[in-house]
Amino acid sequence: MNTDPLNIVFHGQNATNFRPGFEALIEPQHRISDLSDGLDQPGERTLYENADVVIGIQLNNTMPQPLRARLFHAPAAGTDAISTALLPAQCVLANCFGHENAIAEYVMASLLMRHVPLVRADQDLRQGRWTFWAGRPTALRTEMGAQTLGLLGLVVVSLPFTNSTQGLVDARAISAMRPDAVLMNVGRGAVIEEKALYEALKARQIGGAVIDTWYQYPTPTQSECTPSKFDFAALDNVLMTPHMSGWTAGTVRRRQETLAENIGRLSRGEALIHVLHGPR
Repeated sequence: MNTDPLNIVFHGQNATNFRPGFEALIEPQHRISDLSDGLDQPGERTLYENADVVIGIQLNNTMPQPLRARLFHAPAAGTDAISTALLPAQCVLANCFGHENAIAEYVMASLLMRHVPLVRADQDLRQGRWTFWAGRPTALRTEMGAQTLGLLGLVVVSLPFTNSTQGLVDARAISAMRPDAVLMNVGRGAVIEEKALYEALKARQIGGAVIDTWYQYPTPTQSECTPSKFDFAALDNVLMTPHMSGWTAGTVRRRQETLAENIGRLSRGEALIHVLHGPR
């Protein structure tokens, strides 16, 4: 089957995570360019403005516009930094998933850690302390199967960030939780109101939290930063991870396959998958 050659650009550091080996997944006539986050290197603006396919995570009015793009493809699920009003009339916005298995494993592992304290048991026994020795009444641990799991999204708190989900879990919602409840967020940080969460944890209003998605992130010019304006790191009832729940080799591979599938469909004139916003 004949396919149209496409000019494809990977825009920015995030998108280039999905670049290695990508040529092997698409037809050889397509042309791929790697562009910096700032689009400020020689020739990058022209390549961006004339791309048929843009793979990236942001589009705003401070950037050049992808005037000829027929497909703007986020390499992940989130598209909240992509302004659909700036997409050209002929352009489709699509996204990728493929992180379901990885996040499910993360959720189960972090929940099990609260009931099967392997790390603490190991650390204590190395010091001669038999903290969880069977037969000792004070060593009894809880079982996850006896707990209730509340779902907000598909698993735990896994909602995307939109105008309707921002701050959805606020002080009132947190106050309705049981004192021994654990709040887990693997969706987007801003779905849970930052100040309300911190204050509830600090006051031990709830039992704890597992937080993987945050309120402040590194940028292309600042590779490290604290994840919140509040000092969550000082709290001993929080498990903090750096937005890692869905980030596995399997996730990257599955998202590459989605990107390649849509590029193939576009070049053949077929319907695209995971479309969020169609042409106007």
